[in-house]
Amino acid sequence: MNSTKTAATLIVLALAGSSAPLAQAPQSPVPIDFSVAGYEAGKPLPAVKAVISVRPTGEDDTILLQNAIDHVGALALQPDGFRGAILLRPGTYHISGHLQIRAGGVVLRGSGPSTTTIVADGIGRRTLIEAGGEANPSLGTPLSITDDAPVGAKAFRLASTAGLSVGQHVLLRRPSTAPW
Repeated sequence: MNSTKTAATLIVLALAGSSAPLAQAPQSPVPIDFSVAGYEAGKPLPAVKAVISVRPTGEDDTILLQNAIDHVGALALQPDGFRGAILLRPGTYHISGHLQIRAGGVVLRGSGPSTTTIVADGIGRRTLIEAGGEANPSLGTPLSITDDAPVGAKAFRLASTAGLSVGQHVLLRRPSTAPW
């Protein structure tokens, strides 16, 4: 899961317990509607069969979990698009480093919100769980957006659509400048 989806999901969970209305304040340039955040824009989580389960050791579990992730990542991709799930048995898992999920179709699943916890040990800032391929995606020639796309926009105009095809993955990049 990428960090934007994670952050948006956490915000939705925080807002879910609030009685405050979710309407966007007129002066706020930040969208408050996270209705499309989470797994595939809010779809229910799929039921993926656990192919391995692990228990916390009470010590550093970084190698234990990374080995389980690598094991499932080496399995064949099934027709449903998953390789399998790693079931984290109840307890607290201590991670001194970070975990990398490099293969698609790998699910890291706890036993419940109050029974399974992953703790980033230490005081250094780092990415705890990194999900993504071995290499960065290849990028083509940048295309320019010709007009402003307001917050919440679901469409925008491009200077050219040359080289694009329906269903193609695209990367939108918005520089974080001082005026923005």
